Amino acid sequence: MTCPHCKLENPPTAQRCDCGYDFESRGMKGSYLDQARREKGISSGKPSTFVLFAGWALAALGGLGAIFIARHIVYAKHLSDPTAYRYDEPSRSHGRILFGVSVAMTIMWLIVRAAARA
Repeated sequence: MTCPHCKLENPPTAQRCDCGYDFESRGMKGSYLDQARREKGISSGKPSTFVLFAGWALAALGGLGAIFIARHIVYAKHLSDPTAYRYDEPSRSHGRILFGVSVAMTIMWLIVRAAARA
């Protein structure tokens, strides 16, 4: 059966999808994957204050380093469980904003630099 929430194909005997959708109650519950990760001691956390500060400081300066920091926050996976992201969703959302600002500031820095040479 197909999950109406995430469209994952589940076995006909499934009670709950990996995303947490419960077929019996037709509502969202905790994902079995999250429960298994907690049992293994794997949890999604937040990036350190230093990483965030460095990312925003480099973004303000138009540095490419901020793009790499933002990419790390958004896409980093746990080494022990490559299906789990290293950081929680609010932190990953923050990383996406940092990525956008970093790209914009880098482009502006390149334009200013090109104008200064002309």
